[in-house]
Amino acid sequence: LRAARIIGAPVGFKFPSGAGAPASPRLGSSSTESSPTFPTSSIGGHFDTPTNDEVKEYQAQSERFQRLFKLPETEPHVLHSLCNYRKLPGEIFISPNHVCFAGKRMGLTKSFKVNFKEVADIKLTSIKEIHIKRVSDGKIMPFSKFLNPDNVHEILVQLCQRAKAH
Repeated sequence: LRAARIIGAPVGFKFPSGAGAPASPRLGSSSTESSPTFPTSSIGGHFDTPTNDEVKEYQAQSERFQRLFKLPETEPHVLHSLCNYRKLPGEIFISPNHVCFAGKRMGLTKSFKVNFKEVADIKLTSIKEIHIKRVSDGKIMPFSKFLNPDNVHEILVQLCQRAKAH
């Protein structure tokens, strides 16, 4: 089952339609921008208090995210989803400033990260692929097979706009 999860959201982040903000702060919450709350919900769902298993899953994903992409601990991933990059199955991690992908097929591993400030455009195609165009070389990076591509696209666009504004 392909799943997408909203894990934590930076201050000022607007949740897509149907995915309301949590009613109260959750694990790791604080009033400072560097310490976001960590709600857990399926995209388009409602927010419940995370279970111990969900907390452990988030912590494991966070450690893996930091290890794979060598980002600072202050850069949390806010969405994790299974998807394809080109035809390579893998995982996308979205943080407040980066889109990261890791995939593996037949022993070959591909991983990369793109800073939102390097993104020229993000489009959702008619066949529900998300195309991210880089500023530097105009290269289009196609992602597909998301459980909910409309919400993932909306989150990408919002975080990209936010990153470019800072």
